[in-house]
Amino acid sequence: MLHTDSDKFLNQVSGSCLLGIDFGMQKIGIAVGYIKTKLAIPITVIQRKTPKLDLEIIASNIKQFGACGILIGAMYDGKTTKLDKHLERFICNLYVLNMPIMLVNEENTTKIAQHIMRESGMVRKIRDAKDDMIAASIMLEIFLNNTISNL
Repeated sequence: MLHTDSDKFLNQVSGSCLLGIDFGMQKIGIAVGYIKTKLAIPITVIQRKTPKLDLEIIASNIKQFGACGILIGAMYDGKTTKLDKHLERFICNLYVLNMPIMLVNEENTTKIAQHIMRESGMVRKIRDAKDDMIAASIMLEIFLNNTISNL
């Protein structure tokens, strides 16, 4: 089920690990975040080939890390774009995983990821290869810190 309300989403989540997805037309950034610690870890970047292969890799990461919900970063600019239609299809493909899914605002997370890596001295080729998984982890941490009350 797709959620836009964080309380309803978290009520559906049955564990402590969330999978974060920074969706793109060529790459998908994957990260995992932990509800109790409010920390996220970048995992991998999927070089998109087919929807079926994307889904297999995502399902494998869900199983490996025990994720119980999926956060997908989306731009909330109020306009319908080509990416929006692709994102909608991507989300429909994720329904077979039978997990709660939530859209969150990921505005500027890739820019923030690029900035952090540039400041750490990473060369552009490496930054471009890793920016989506870093962006997914930033998105997860923002969500966790803004949504989960202090324990």
